[in-house]
Amino acid sequence: MNERKPSKNLDARRLKRNKDSRDWKKAHKTKVRAWSKAWALEQAGNKEAADKLRSAVRGEKGNDRGSKEEGTSVHVNSKTAIERAKAYFNEIFSSVKDLRLEEIERSSDNTNWLVTFSLARPDLTISGAPVTNPHRDYKTVSIDAKTGEPVAIKMRVMAQ
Repeated sequence: MNERKPSKNLDARRLKRNKDSRDWKKAHKTKVRAWSKAWALEQAGNKEAADKLRSAVRGEKGNDRGSKEEGTSVHVNSKTAIERAKAYFNEIFSSVKDLRLEEIERSSDNTNWLVTFSLARPDLTISGAPVTNPHRDYKTVSIDAKTGEPVAIKMRVMAQ
């Protein structure tokens, strides 16, 4: 009988798949250990160290969702970007009432978080009587994705 040898390409693909699988398992095991350690730290009352460890584990993949996008190295997750944007916004516009988070997205080049807030327009006074204005202004705060530093605040014009 004529015995067939397996294709070299097939063997190479199997080896690569097994290597990728081993790499993934190793990374997953390391991540699970880190999460367990963070949980233990939190139970021991060291919440700050636990949060720091969790954020380091989340940062390994490049962003807070864990996707493998080439060319990105995001260190600030979306929650942190929102907190820093809100703090910066309140620092600049100290008398703002009714600030609402509207949307958050990454810039097209993944270098900034774009956090959009809406704020109530000031009430109008007509003939001495205050009139509540139902319209809102929208402003977008750009936060650097690596450092978390505010970059800009821009007026956002909404389509009517």
